[in-house]
Amino acid sequence: MIVLRIAAVISIAVTMVLNAHYGYTSAASIPYAVLLATLSVALDLAKSSLLLAASKAWRMNAKGAALLLFIMFWPCLGYSLYAGVSQIAIARDESKAGKVAAVDIRARMEADYLRLTHDVTLAEASPIYTATSACTDVTRPPSKVFCAALATTKAQLATLGTTLSATTPVNPEPQLILIADVTHWSMAGLRFTVAIWPVLLAEMVGSLGFYLSSRISGKPPEKRVQRASWFAGRWRRPSPKTPPLPGSGALAAPFSPPSLPSPRNPSPPKINWTLPANS
Repeated sequence: MIVLRIAAVISIAVTMVLNAHYGYTSAASIPYAVLLATLSVALDLAKSSLLLAASKAWRMNAKGAALLLFIMFWPCLGYSLYAGVSQIAIARDESKAGKVAAVDIRARMEADYLRLTHDVTLAEASPIYTATSACTDVTRPPSKVFCAALATTKAQLATLGTTLSATTPVNPEPQLILIADVTHWSMAGLRFTVAIWPVLLAEMVGSLGFYLSSRISGKPPEKRVQRASWFAGRWRRPSPKTPPLPGSGALAAPFSPPSLPSPRNPSPPKINWTLPANS
């Protein structure tokens, strides 16, 4: 349970920083920025303790207070989610701003390269280019202007080709493009999912961590003796009846064996002697 509480503390700290930074950057003046940052931190702390307070109030039989605390939890959670998602979206845009600029520059260079290539193709297909033997015989003024412009276009085309060859294409969101190609989801939906997923997990751990740890860390409930139900008695098989042993019944007559002389010490036979009378 200590690990769960540590994770809850870290999640609360992360969401507090995100919300405070979003509140601070939402105002132009420093006093209002500080006020909004403080309000964001206060709402985040309240959100983290409302469920725990609602559970305690419910156990104390304060049903109304518990219901009110539970209702207050959801607006605080909504604001915290919005602030966290907004701050993550802003941070992601700032981190990929340089890559997006590089992609835009390369896209413009590729467009210029295609345009110059098309101009050179059209110029080489013109009759002036054929009449001057591919701009090798420039004796007349129109041919001089035409061939000079063609030479300038070819030089620009060569410069752009060298620059594009030395520039590596940069993809600002390669993982999102890969997921979009595989799943056919929209990029807007993927950006929203990527922004809200870490914030939602942090909110869940920060909001429910202390509540769940308090519920789990208590003593386990004592085992209750399971009483036999009426159905168990109805469907219980009767035990087989056995004849009672002699003397085990309540109305049985007492039984005592006859007393016999002990065979070890038999009584000796008595012999009576009678003497004859003197005659």
